[in-house]
Amino acid sequence: MGVAQHPHTLGEGGLEQRNGPHKIPRIPVGTAWGYGLGDGTAIQLLLGVVVLAVASVVWGLFCAPRARFRLPLAGVLAFKALVLGGSAVALYSMGHSVAGVILGAVMVVNTALAETFRRRPPAAS
Repeated sequence: MGVAQHPHTLGEGGLEQRNGPHKIPRIPVGTAWGYGLGDGTAIQLLLGVVVLAVASVVWGLFCAPRARFRLPLAGVLAFKALVLGGSAVALYSMGHSVAGVILGAVMVVNTALAETFRRRPPAAS
């Protein structure tokens, strides 16, 4: 019995189903950025957790291969730009400009390749 494919994946084990190295920094970078927004330890911890939670929920609802809400390609790309691009911008704004630019470039190239080579669902007849 085959696995049902989400229209935004490249198939089983494809580019979009793997947690590539460009997706992993969104967790600690987002948390560190949120932590840096507040004054006082309690507020910093709260903001770090909130930023992580919001990014994770948005990703799971709209961007993940098994997302709860199926969006058209433009919508998926917009949410990916928000979450993944936000990590690159946060890294840049924390004073790691070279790392932020490299992370942003890797995200753009990976997303472009994933969308270019993604397996399209068969057309309904």
